[in-house]
Amino acid sequence: MSQKISRRSFINRSGVGVAATAASLASTRAQSAEVKTVRIGLVGVGNRGTGLLRVLLERVEGVEIPAICDVKIQNLGRAQKLVGEAGQPLPTG
Repeated sequence: MSQKISRRSFINRSGVGVAATAASLASTRAQSAEVKTVRIGLVGVGNRGTGLLRVLLERVEGVEIPAICDVKIQNLGRAQKLVGEAGQPLPTG
C-alpha cells in the first residue's frame, strides 16, 4: 500500500539527506590525498538552503557553487554574496 507524504515532510527528509551526503563528502575528502572539485547547484536558498550552503562552503574541501536558483530575489542575492565572500566566483542565478 502506498503511503502519502506531505510536501513539508518530503522537504525535511530531503534536507537531512543532503546534509548527510555533504558530511560524508567532507569525511571522505579528509581521508583522500587528492582533492577533486565537487560542483553543486542549489535550488531554493531560503533559511535551510542558506544553512546548507554555509555548511558546503565551510566544511567541504574542493566544493564549487556554479549555480543557485530561488524564486525570491533577496534569497538569491544573499546566497550569491555568501559564495563571493568565500572567495569563489559569483554563481549564476
